[in-house]
This record gives sequence, C-alpha cells and structure tokens, in this order.
Amino acid sequence: MSHLDPSLEEIIDGIDVCQKARLNNSTLILLYSGIDAVASLEKLPGEPQRLSFLRWVNSYLLPGKQLPCNALELYGARCGLVHNMAAESDLSIQGKVRPVVYSFGGASPIESQNASDALNRGYVAVDSNDLIEAFRIGVHTFWNDVLASPQRKTIVEQAIGKWLMSLSSEEFDSMVQNEIREVLGAIGPLWDGNEVWLLAGGGSLFLAFPKVLASGFSGFYLAMWLVVWCLMARGISIEFRSHLQDGLWRRFWDASFTFASVLLPVLLGAALGNVLRGVPVDGSGYFEMALWTNFRLGPQPGILDWYTVLIGVFALVTVTAHGALFLAWKTEGAVHERCKGLALSLWGLVLVLWVVSSYATSMVNPGIFHNLPKAPLAWVATLIFLAGLGLVFVGAKRERFLMAFVGSGAFILGLLAASAACVYPVMLRSTLGPQFDLTAQNASVGLHGLRTGLVWWLIGFPIAIGYIAFLFRFHRGKVKAAVEGEGY
Repeated sequence: MSHLDPSLEEIIDGIDVCQKARLNNSTLILLYSGIDAVASLEKLPGEPQRLSFLRWVNSYLLPGKQLPCNALELYGARCGLVHNMAAESDLSIQGKVRPVVYSFGGASPIESQNASDALNRGYVAVDSNDLIEAFRIGVHTFWNDVLASPQRKTIVEQAIGKWLMSLSSEEFDSMVQNEIREVLGAIGPLWDGNEVWLLAGGGSLFLAFPKVLASGFSGFYLAMWLVVWCLMARGISIEFRSHLQDGLWRRFWDASFTFASVLLPVLLGAALGNVLRGVPVDGSGYFEMALWTNFRLGPQPGILDWYTVLIGVFALVTVTAHGALFLAWKTEGAVHERCKGLALSLWGLVLVLWVVSSYATSMVNPGIFHNLPKAPLAWVATLIFLAGLGLVFVGAKRERFLMAFVGSGAFILGLLAASAACVYPVMLRSTLGPQFDLTAQNASVGLHGLRTGLVWWLIGFPIAIGYIAFLFRFHRGKVKAAVEGEGY
C-alpha cells in the first residue's frame, strides 16, 4: 500500500484521535467532512456536492467494507449530523432514506438495529468502527488509483494544494520568504532599467527647458528630495534584504521597500497634480510652496491639497494595478492567483478614480478641456489610453496577462500624453496669472540647443528602448523564487 499524501493522512489521524478520546459526534463529523474533502478532489465543474459525495462513496467507501446502508443514506446521515447534530435529515423526513444510528464501544450494530426495529422507527444501525475502516480503505484505494494515472495525479495534487494547511511558524515564514523572493525576482532585473526613463526625463528638461527645471526645483525642493530618497530606498531594499538571513533585517528592508513604493507614486502623482493645477510662480520665474497649507485651492496653495492628493491616490492605485498585471504575467502559483484576483478589482477602482480625477481637473483647470478640440495629438493619445483600458479588461478576463499588461502601459502613457497635449504650450502654469506661465516658447533654450538636443534624443531614445526590450527578452518567461542565499 502506497504512502498517502500528508493532507489525507492528517484527516485519518484526526478521526483516530477523536475516536480514541471517545468524542463520538466529533469523530463522525470529521469523517463525513473527510468524505466531502476527498470527493471534492475530482469534483466536476458546477457539480453539486451531493453528486461527488455519492460517486466517491459508491466507488471507494462501500466496496471496502460491507455496510448495511447505501450511499444516499450515508449522505442523509451526513446532512443531519453536520447541519443539525441529528440523525434525521430532509431526505429521511421525506421518506427517501432511512435515518442512520451508530454503535460505539461494545454495542453491536445488531443490538442497535433490534432496538430500532422494536421501536418501529425504521432506522439503520451502522458500526462506527466499520464505517471508519471503510473510509480508511477507501482513501487508500482512491490514492492508489490516482497514482496509477498521471492525469488524475496532476488534477488531485493541484486540488490538494488549494486546501487550507496548518504550518509551523518556520514553514509559514519560509513560504512567505519564497513568495517575496519570487516577486523580487520578477521586478528586480528590470528596476535599474526603469530608472533610465527618470534620468532621461530630467536630462531632457535640463537640456531643452532649463527654466522649467530650475523653477520646479525652487518650489518642489523638499518633494524632489523625498522622491530621490524613495528611489534610493527601493533599490537598496531590493539589493540588501537577502544579505543576512535574519528576520529583523529582512522585515526592516521589506518595510522600507513597501513604504517607499507607496510614497513614490503618491509624490509623482501629486507633482502631476501641481503641474495641472498650477503653482505660484511669479515674474522672477521662481516660487516657494509649503508642503501643505489648508488643503484648499487658491493663489498660494501647498504642494499637497485635496486635488493633488486625489491625483496622487489615482497614480498609486493605477501603478499598483499595473504591477498586479505584471506579476500575474510573470509569476505562477499562489502569487499569480492573488495578483490575478487583485488586478480586476484594482482596475475597476482605477476606472472610478479616473472619472473622478477628470471631473476634478475640469474644475481646477477648465482650460485643459477647452484645448482638447484644438489638440489633434490629444485625440490620438485619448484613443491610445481608451484602447489600452479595453485591452486591460479583455486580457485579464481571458487570463492573457501580457495583453493586459501592454494595455495597462498604453493606458498610462496615453493618459500622460493626452494631458501634456491639452496643456501645451504651457509647461508650468502660474496660479498668479497667465502672464507668468512658463511655456515651451519662453522657457526653452535657443534654436541651436533644441536642434542639438533633438539629435541626441534621436540617438539615445532607440538605445533606451533597445535596452528595455533586451531586458524583457533576456528575462522572459515565468520567474522562480531564487534559492536561499542566491539572487534577490
């Protein structure tokens, strides 16, 4: 007889413990729950629990030991005991089955049956030891049949993997660490490449529009340093967390990574909100802003107010949903299942926040939507992000997560491009008056500088695209958690 799967052994051991302790009701409840659990391992899609119970009992339990009852009577007994702690069930009340009583200890089922007949109640008496032995034999026979069929073995092992397991603290910590390493293995190789775009954006502003960069740093100095520290904390946390196999060390870097990862999109989203809302830049081209004031709009707002916080939250939820699709695409197992379920819920929230943020933007800066009919690039970008949004839901629904991830990227890029096209030529709007706005004309370098920048941009941009494509190509396929002490 082959060894059972540990999860099946645990069910049988639990029944034995309850039986030895003479916990009769607990023994029977656990036994019927065990039949439900084992029968569910090959339950057909949409099949009622009753049918899978009956099929398993007829196939494995009744052939293992002669019992004075049939499968439907055992199902009725299961319903009566598990639901009402009684022998009677809806099936027995309707006269479709006989109620089942049990003999425990020294009482024989024949004596119990005679007593039942004497009372003329129509019960059927079953020896609890025979029932338990029939279950034990049935489980072993079932497992042998499963091992003999590779297809059944795969299906059953996958179903057992979804059962709730009891783990020691060490096993649970090991499982969590494996999942964290799997996530870091997916994002770690691409993190350095993503920094290229931040550097390229800052470099482009410095080269072509130095007044915008200088003005932005004058007012957003604290916020910019927070962004830099968040970027540093994310990179350092990924690299350092596995240097020591110490729980406190890893929890510190995991907490640092989580905090920086949440704060970073909120800050970048709030920065976008400030650009759309406007800042108190004056004739000197510079401005000063507190991190927050009274959270209201006005000529002298803070970096954070109700609108910029809303855009920050929108950015956070959007990139979280984007990341969930990426992990659903790159991982498998428990991480994949959680991200798959999370992605659709998050994108539903993104859709709501997008509508709310668009309405809030129309209140804060009505000129954006007035410019839309005159901005053909904005219409193209709008079509891109709407198409991307459609790809997200279609891909996630069909579990084609690469399609959904590409759609998510198109949504983000299209939305940013549409926003930029609608505010053009203004690059930094002044809340003090349109005469103080920094535009693409009054904030740019000379013609020679722009031409030189365009040449280098045409050289550098394809290189950056090629580098990102190489990274995704090199790290294609599903990721596996690195062995302890290796990788992330």
